[in-house]
Amino acid sequence: MTEEELGKIENDLQKMEEDIQKQCADIDKRERELNARAGIEESTNLSLKFYEAVNNLSIVWVAAKGTQDGMLDAITKIIEVQRSMQS
Repeated sequence: MTEEELGKIENDLQKMEEDIQKQCADIDKRERELNARAGIEESTNLSLKFYEAVNNLSIVWVAAKGTQDGMLDAITKIIEVQRSMQS
């Protein structure tokens, strides 16, 4: 192969790579849109929401009871009820 042919092949490969990267970006964008429509969130967002919910629950519990005693049992019962409703 000549250098000119190799250069053309290299250019073609670079164009193909750019096309693939664009397609991947389009797929990622579409996935985010569909997840947003379906109410699916990334795990980092869910972890932060869970932490905020537990923190808020703890604040309310301590404000109402004056202590954290019994809070773990109450949270466990809430989770058990939620699981039983889902099955």
